[in-house]
Parts: sequence; C-alpha cells; structure tokens
Amino acid sequence: MSTPTGATKTLFADNFSTNGKIDSTKWDFNHWTQDNNKSFYGNTQQRQVLPSASDGVLHLLLDTYNPSDPKGKTFLGSEAITKQTFSLSNGGIAFEAKARFVEEQRGIIGGFFTFAGPAEHHDEIDFEALSNTNTKIQTNIYHDEGLWEGHPQSFPVTGSLTDFHTYRIEWLPNAVRWLVDGKLVRTETKLVPDKAMAMHLNIWGPPSDWPTGDSSLVPVGSAGQNKQYRFDVDSVKVEQLSSALGTDGADRLMGTAKNDWIDGGHGHDRLYGGHGNDTLSGGSANDAPWWLGAGNDTLHGQNGNDKLSGGGGDDGLLGGAGNDTLYGDAGRDKLTGGAGADNLRGGSEADTFSFTSIRHSTVDAANRDTIGDFSRKQGDKINLSAIDANLLRKGNQAFSFIKQSEFHQKAGELRYEKVAGKTYIYGDVDGDGVSDFSIELKSLHTISKSYFIL
Repeated sequence: MSTPTGATKTLFADNFSTNGKIDSTKWDFNHWTQDNNKSFYGNTQQRQVLPSASDGVLHLLLDTYNPSDPKGKTFLGSEAITKQTFSLSNGGIAFEAKARFVEEQRGIIGGFFTFAGPAEHHDEIDFEALSNTNTKIQTNIYHDEGLWEGHPQSFPVTGSLTDFHTYRIEWLPNAVRWLVDGKLVRTETKLVPDKAMAMHLNIWGPPSDWPTGDSSLVPVGSAGQNKQYRFDVDSVKVEQLSSALGTDGADRLMGTAKNDWIDGGHGHDRLYGGHGNDTLSGGSANDAPWWLGAGNDTLHGQNGNDKLSGGGGDDGLLGGAGNDTLYGDAGRDKLTGGAGADNLRGGSEADTFSFTSIRHSTVDAANRDTIGDFSRKQGDKINLSAIDANLLRKGNQAFSFIKQSEFHQKAGELRYEKVAGKTYIYGDVDGDGVSDFSIELKSLHTISKSYFIL
C-alpha cells in the first residue's frame, strides 16, 4: 500500500488558529538546565518561551544573534513539543505536519519528529528539512540507540522545501512508513521504536563546519547584525490508525472500509482486508490472508505456506518464505513469490510476475515457482530486472534472450524450452552453460523478448 493508512480517530490536532503564543496546555519546550542542557543542540540555544502563531501558521524562528550569549558564538532557535505522548498500546499512530522554510538560506535544519529518551538509548522517527539540499527531505530513525547513530535516507520533493508539503509518519507495531504529500517514500521494518513518544517541531542551526551547516550562516555578536529565518508550520495532527496485530495463536482479523494495516503475527491466521487499499502481513506460520473487496492492496505472506488473494484492484502480493499460493484476481497485479516453490496466478488484466533472486525459483522442482495463467494477450510480464544476469561483471546486468538456443557458456543468457505441455524458462548467470534458475509456465508458449522486463 503506497497510500496513507486510514485513521479511526484524531488523538491530537492544532491548526494554530489563535494569534500569539501557542496553547501551553498542549505544548512545551526543552527547559534550560545548567547541567545536561537539553535545550541546546547543534550550535543553537532554544528559546525558553513557546513560539507564536499568526494567520493560522506557527512560526518557528532562528536568529543569528543570541542575547544570552555575550560571546556571539551561538544561534537562538525555537521549538514546540507536545505535552502528550503517544504509544502503540491501541495500534498504529500517524503524525502529520504541513510545513515549509520561508526564506532560502543554507545551513538551517527544520525538524518534525517523534522522540523518547534517554539520549543514549532513545527512540526517534524524523523528517528533517535540510536547507543545504532544498529539493529533498531527509528521513531518519533510531531505536534504542544513541543520538550519534541514525539511519538517514533522503527523498526528492515536488518544488522545494520553501513550498508547503505534508509530511506524514506512520508508526505501526511492525513497521514505520514515511509519506510526503500522500505518497509513500520509505518503509522500515527492522528498526521499529516501541517507547511512548512526543511530537516535536523545531528550527536550529548546526556549526558551519558540519555537513549540514554552511559558512554563509554564522552567529553574530549584536542585535543590529541579527538575521532571522523561519520554519512555518500550517497544521499538525496525530491519528489512531486503522490497524490490527495478531497474537501467537490462530487469529481471524477483519479490516474496515478504510486503508487498513493488518499483521497476523505468529500462528495460523486468516486476515480479511475489507474495502480500502490495505496491507496484510501474515507473519510466521501458514496463513490465509485473503483480501475480499475492492482496493489497491499489498499482502505479505512472510514465513510459512501462505495463501494470498488480491481481489479487485491493482494489488501487490509478496509470498515471502514457504511454498505460497498467490492469486491476483481482477486488476493489474504484481506477484512476487519469494523463497520456496510458489504457485502464481495473476487473474484478469495485465499482471507482473517478479523474481528478485535466482534462489527464489530454482532448477530443482522442489523450489521452483509456477505461473499458472500467464497470458501475453492480457499483457502479462515476467520481471527479472532485479536479478544480476552476469555475476562476472560489476553492477546489475540485464539478461540476453536467446530464444530456444542452447547456452553458449556466456553469463547472462536466458532461454526457454517446451516439455510435455509446459514451458520452462532458464537463466545462466555465471557462464558455465548450466541453468542457475528456472520458472515453469503451466501451458505451451512461444516466448519472445517482449514477455520480459529484463
């Protein structure tokens, strides 16, 4: 599912409709202390007052002059932190903010993130606007890690960071998703925070010699030299997501008409998405996560021998480990069997059967995938582009299709043959003239290069 997960209720919201200081019953800031000063980071002391809003917009301010620093070595920033914390106790949570830089100036960071300490073992999920890269937004995540760790990835935005964009973090029990203007840009499943976290908004300046700093932005020693920059926030909200997480037992989980996120957990589960664009994940054991209804859904079988059915809509089905049965049904579906001997059926319309490793469909029939209803007339494709066709060269090489010819002991060759009413596709990735993987088509086909995405 590449669209936002549906929400069941709003837990927190602020559209900053009142001019003046923002609501102190909702918001706070890091308070200065002489020891372990949490209100100072980078090269910036955060103001010891709440920021102000006007005309329905919160203005986070960064000044190059800090009146509390007589040496003129630091900036003065501003921040807002929700007094309320949010946890996964009732399912997934979404944090959303609409924000932008007002001025174009290198060396500034605008933050929208969640956080729970202590600093040495903290949880955090970030969107960071780095003005040095004004056409990209940075995402980051920490789980039980120090502040010096982190796993940043950046993604392009439409226009620039001086345009308003809607940034959304979806924090689920088994995944974190980042969306920009309603489009999914990143999913993380290995690092998932589990502490109750507050939502933070801030602006600050790092030292000029940091990669995120810049020599054109430096602190000054007098008010007359001061320059001020703004990170504006139009609105924020926190939502309870339409999500469900199973147990170690045999669960039966039912979705709604919204865009649901459902994970069966351990056990032999049966999952129903309902209407909406849903993501269903079977977890371990042999699951039957059947989708019933319309919508563009994503189904993850994960471990075990799973049965996945897409129903109506353009669905993505990923079998994972085990001998899985995937059926796309109506719509332009994408089916990926993963490890094991998988049975793939696309159903009606133009479907794509994707293979990402030679180990996922082997020459040995015990681990070979079968495509039961491949139809070139409908526009079906076999996608091999994720497989490096030539292990003897660097990079990801494309296959060379040689029709029904025998291998020539050249790495990267792809051929097929017809045997006993079936069609078999073979690939040689190391040039020894022996097949390294194979795919079975249930009926006879005269295959051309156009069958493939190479």
